[in-house]
Amino acid sequence: MEYKAKLSEALHRSRIYDDNLVKSYALIWERCNTAMQSRLEQRTDYESTIYNDPIELLQAIKEHALNHQETPYEMSIISDAFRALFGTKQREGENLQEYTRRFKTSKEILESHIGAPLILQKYVESRPTYVSNNDAVYPTLVQQANEQLMAFIYLENSDRKKYGSVLNNLNSQKSLGNDQYPKTLIESNNVLGSHRFDKNHRNTGQSKKDKESSPKEPNQENDTIPPLSFAQMEGKCYCCGKPGHKSPTCRHKSKPKDEWAINKAEINQQQQYAQTNKKIEEIEVVTKKSEPEASVPSNADDTSVNTVGWAGAHYQMLQSLDMRDEILLDTASSTSLFGNQDYVAGIEESTRKLELHTNGGPIVSNKTASVDKLGKVWYNKDSVANIFSFAEMRKKYRITYDSDTEDAFIVHTPTRLVRFKPLKNGLYSLNSKKETHHQTTDGKFQMVNTMEENKKFFTPRQFERAKIARDLFHSLGCPSLKNLKGAIRMNLIRDNPVTTKDVDLAEHIFGPDVGTVKGKTTRRKPLPIINEHIEIPEELISVQEDITLAIDGITINSLKFLSTISRNIYYRTVHYMPTTEAKNYQTNIMDVCGVYRRGGFQVTDILCDNEFHAALDPIAASQNPPITMHYAAAQEHVPEAERNNRVIKEQSRAA
Repeated sequence: MEYKAKLSEALHRSRIYDDNLVKSYALIWERCNTAMQSRLEQRTDYESTIYNDPIELLQAIKEHALNHQETPYEMSIISDAFRALFGTKQREGENLQEYTRRFKTSKEILESHIGAPLILQKYVESRPTYVSNNDAVYPTLVQQANEQLMAFIYLENSDRKKYGSVLNNLNSQKSLGNDQYPKTLIESNNVLGSHRFDKNHRNTGQSKKDKESSPKEPNQENDTIPPLSFAQMEGKCYCCGKPGHKSPTCRHKSKPKDEWAINKAEINQQQQYAQTNKKIEEIEVVTKKSEPEASVPSNADDTSVNTVGWAGAHYQMLQSLDMRDEILLDTASSTSLFGNQDYVAGIEESTRKLELHTNGGPIVSNKTASVDKLGKVWYNKDSVANIFSFAEMRKKYRITYDSDTEDAFIVHTPTRLVRFKPLKNGLYSLNSKKETHHQTTDGKFQMVNTMEENKKFFTPRQFERAKIARDLFHSLGCPSLKNLKGAIRMNLIRDNPVTTKDVDLAEHIFGPDVGTVKGKTTRRKPLPIINEHIEIPEELISVQEDITLAIDGITINSLKFLSTISRNIYYRTVHYMPTTEAKNYQTNIMDVCGVYRRGGFQVTDILCDNEFHAALDPIAASQNPPITMHYAAAQEHVPEAERNNRVIKEQSRAA
C-alpha cells in the first residue's frame, strides 16, 4: 500500500511537471513578438528540440537576441562572442548586480559556442601541479585557468571611477610577490561588492553641485538668455533657459517673471507665428491681384485660403489650383490624411487621435474615413490638401516611376493605372474633378449616367413636370409604366395634370425607381442542398468508442443550462434546463447519450459533481451496459467541466 501511494504521488507529480512544462512554454511563446516567433519557427531544430521545451526555447531566444543566423560562418560566431565578452563593461550608474548578470550572459554564450572552457596551454603547463600526460589533473587546471581569466576580465571591465583603486592595489601586491588576484568570478564579485567607492567618485556629484551653486565672476559666465522656442525649453530651467538644474534652485529666480526664459520663449513663438501669417497674407494679396476674379473659388465653406497647414507656403502660392481638390502622393508622410469630404465616405469618430506637426503648426485629427481602393484614412475638414502616404500606398499596389518615359508616379491598381503628375512646385498630385490621370489596362469601360448629367438635357419646367409624374407614380403604389400610361390615357384619375409625356420625362431623368427594382425583383432559384456529411473511418471510431463524459450546470443571463464535454473527442453540448429537477437532467442526459450512439460511440463513464447523485444514479443503472458514475469529493470539481463552462461563458459574453 505504501508503494502504491508513493507511485501514485510520483505519477501525479510527473503529470504536473509535464503540464507545467507545456504551460511555461506557452507563456514564454506568448510573450515573444511575431518576428521572434517567425525566426524561431524557421529554425531546423524547432520541431525536434525547441517545441514544448521551455529551457531550449529560452536558450534559442537568447541566441536570436544576439543576432542569431541559421547558417552563419562558424568563425564569425566565435569572433562575435569574444568581442561581446571583452566589450561587456560596467556602464556609468549601473549597479554591480546588473553588470554581473550581463557579464555572466556573455561568458555563457562564448562557452556555448566554443563548446568548452578556453584552453590556456602555456599557462596550464607553467602551473606547479601540472603533470605531463596526466588526464586526471589536466581538465581541472584548464577549468581553473579559464575561471581565473574570466575573473580578471570581470575586474578590468568594472567602472574605474568606482573600483579603480582595487586594481591598483592588486597590481602593487603582485609586484611585491603577493598574488591576491581573485581566482573565480564569485571572488571578484565579492571583492567589488565589499569595496567602498573611490573618493574621487563620491566627490563627483558634490563638486558638480558646488560648481553650479558657487558664485562666479561676471566675466566668467554669459548671463544672456539664448533665444529658445517653447518646445526647446523641455528639460531646461524655466528661469535662465540652461540645462542642468531646475528653476527653484536657479540663482536667477529673483528676476521678474516677464524676464524668465519660459515667458520669452512663448513670446518668441507668438512673434514667429505673426511673422509667418504676415508673409502668407502678403503672398495671398499678390496672388489674388495676379488672378482673374473667375479663378477665385466660390465655395463659402472652403477654408483652404485662410488655413495654413502642411507646407502652407507652397499651397498659398498655388491659389490658381484649389488644393482641396488635389490628391498628393507624399513620400515624406507616414500616414494618409484627407480634408475634402467629396473624396471620402463613412466619416466616423475614432478612439485615437492623430497629431500632425506641420509648418503652420500642429493639426489634431480624431476622425477617420474610407477611401475607395485604399481603405481607412484620417479625416480633418481643416486640412488644406488630401495626402496619400507613399509608404501606405506601396503596401497595397505597385508604384513605378520612369522619368525617361513620363514624369509621373504610376500606381498599378487591378483595374487601371493611376498617374500622379507634378504641379508647379514639384508636388505630385491627382485631380479627379478637373482632369483624368488614369487609363484602364484592358480597354473595358463602364458608362454611368447620373441624375445631374441627365438634367442638363432638359429645361427646368420639364424637370418639374417629371417630379410631379414621379410623385404620382409613388402615390399609386408604383404600378408598371404600361399600366400608369393606360390609366392616364383612359382618364381614370380625376383632375390629373400628368401626361404620358411627363412619365417618359421622369423615366429619362430619374431612371428606374430604386424601390420598384428592389421590391419587384423575382426570387432566384436557390442552390440545391448538398449533404456534406463526412464519413469517419471505423478505425478512428473503434479507438475512441468508449466515451468519458464530464458534465456540470451553468447559468447564463439567469438561464440554467446543462453543459457536457467528452474526453479526447472534446465534443461539447449545451442543453436548456427549465428547472433543476431530476427529470430534466435525465431527459437531457438521454439526449446526449443518443447523439453519441448515432455516431457509433458509447458513453461508459460520467464525471460530475456530487449534486447530480440523486438525479443520475437511476438513469446510469438503466443503460445497457450501465454507465459508471464518478462523483467529485466535497469542495472539489471536475476540471474538464469547469473549463468547458468558462469557454462557453467567454463566448457568450463576446457574442
